[in-house]
Amino acid sequence: MKLPESPNLPVEYLAAAFGKTTNSYKFFWLLAILEKMKIGVTKINIDD
Repeated sequence: MKLPESPNLPVEYLAAAFGKTTNSYKFFWLLAILEKMKIGVTKINIDD
């Protein structure tokens, strides 16, 4: 799947991060970050 291009966001970097996924942890990390953002968290501790 190709991500849509955006003039304000370099989506190619996000796409490159998921280009060669051999483990699912990258997807879980992304989902966790998105969940934090959804509730308004702007700073995430490494332990979270």
